[in-house]
Amino acid sequence: MQTATNDQLLKGHQVAALIGWTPETFSRHKPRLIASEGFPSPLPSGRYWRSAVMRWIETYGDNKTAAIAQAQGKSIASARVHDDRRALTEKYVARNAA
Repeated sequence: MQTATNDQLLKGHQVAALIGWTPETFSRHKPRLIASEGFPSPLPSGRYWRSAVMRWIETYGDNKTAAIAQAQGKSIASARVHDDRRALTEKYVARNAA
């Protein structure tokens, strides 16, 4: 049996940093991410496989957009355009309104 090296495994605070959250926020949302967002479960040691976390990060946006588009009866492209428009509006309109 081959044991994992430290560079193959991540601690919770390292996962949090990768997804841009504080360790507290990651800890609070972890059960929901695992249960409903396809996030990989931790190993018995409490660590996460780096490759599984990276694969989730790389595919999560596309999977989430596809699910939202399907639920709304839209194409993925139109859902992305809507999200991009909303993000730009929030960023620039709010700034220029002040």
